[in-house]
Amino acid sequence: MKRMFLLLLIITGARSNAQIVVSSYYSYIAEPVAYFAAPDGGYVGIDEIWKPGTHSGVWGKLRKDFVVSKFDDKMSNKVQLPIVYNGEEYSGYFAEFVRSGNKFFAICVDPIKDGAVANMRVIEIDPLNLKVVDNRMVATEKEIDMKLLYYYWSLDPVIFRSSPSSKKHCVFIGADKKEFFLMALDESLQPLWKGKFEIPKIKRSEIKDIDIDDEGNVFIAGIDKDNTVYLSKYDRDGKSTVSELTMPEGKINNASVLAKKNTNEVFIAGTYSENSKFSNGVFNARLEKNTLELKDMHKEIFPETIVDRLHKDGFARGKSRAYGLFQAYVSGRLFENGDGTMSYVIECIQPLGSMGLQKAVGSLVTTTMKESTNVFSHIPRYEVNSFQGDQKQYYANSCGKNFYLFYYDHEENLHRDVSEDQKVYQGKNGVLTVATINDGKIVRAAVPGGGGLWENIKHYLVMECKK
Repeated sequence: MKRMFLLLLIITGARSNAQIVVSSYYSYIAEPVAYFAAPDGGYVGIDEIWKPGTHSGVWGKLRKDFVVSKFDDKMSNKVQLPIVYNGEEYSGYFAEFVRSGNKFFAICVDPIKDGAVANMRVIEIDPLNLKVVDNRMVATEKEIDMKLLYYYWSLDPVIFRSSPSSKKHCVFIGADKKEFFLMALDESLQPLWKGKFEIPKIKRSEIKDIDIDDEGNVFIAGIDKDNTVYLSKYDRDGKSTVSELTMPEGKINNASVLAKKNTNEVFIAGTYSENSKFSNGVFNARLEKNTLELKDMHKEIFPETIVDRLHKDGFARGKSRAYGLFQAYVSGRLFENGDGTMSYVIECIQPLGSMGLQKAVGSLVTTTMKESTNVFSHIPRYEVNSFQGDQKQYYANSCGKNFYLFYYDHEENLHRDVSEDQKVYQGKNGVLTVATINDGKIVRAAVPGGGGLWENIKHYLVMECKK
């Protein structure tokens, strides 16, 4: 068994979702996918189709089939067509769907063979008939020159990010100990610059997060063995600037970076510890975007009520021993919401037993930070099956004032107050659950729908965001 908890930190900020649905975080139940409003009405998106036995072998497991889906305004009457070019249906390692004006693009990595990252291409799709309009190469296998190491417990080798207004995009590919491939693209997904880079004193495995702003500046955050954060900025010409960030009277354990919309600031948020083997609290830092100069940093220790509750679940230690949450395998991601807030999601996993497919129990905790006031709330423990390595067990998205987390829970728990003891469903009666967080208040509900996992999630988000 593996045990885990999730922590959600909401901080004042500003990024509005220009699209109805934005792909936010990729995980076990969160594959790269998005639905966007089509010019003739309805919604268009790209879906992953798993065909048992289609792709065999170790690297075949990283090969996926993709289709373009279209729904009407009521998210019904679905039409699906495969992505076809050169007379063949497309399958590959990675695909992301992007809308730019009235143009729709899929950015794809061709099938991996023997671990080598293959060519990367951009495929333009007509949203009216779902057919391929253009297919162009944006990076060759020789330019990327990366070979993936296939381990369950490893960082995502391919990461895609879009700027707040989807004016710029970037792709990160990393597998080596030091070097990584980085490419910035414009609004039409034409490469602005690309190349192989490295951050001094930072290994590939120590890189925690990346982001890009509307001007095309790319930001990469990493933490070295001495708990120093290295924030590297790559400007519109690919030239880099590196800044160091340390925690006064403490050590930074985890960090995520976010370039804010319509501001000259970039934010870093994460967990920290003070003379302990545990994460004692959360922090957020504000930096000037051009110079990476630190403007201010705020940190706050986890409340006793939260730590005591997680201590009972096996995820933390109370003041009777050490104080804080387990640091092991901590990861986190900072989101920008549509109501002027930032949401920070922390996942901490303590592995028990052998690697591979496991079970996990978790808890969700939310913190709403407005200026210097924090409000913590807690979603009790639940169980997740088929837990693989560091693959995340939730999907996160936002619309307006609401922030949504999708995960699996016991259906009986949804009829209980969050302060009551919860059941661990042990693979039975597990239902897709959405936790809606608004100003620290949490409402849980089962996600309706008779379709597949992703169809249900996207249908729910589209209808919620239309309200």
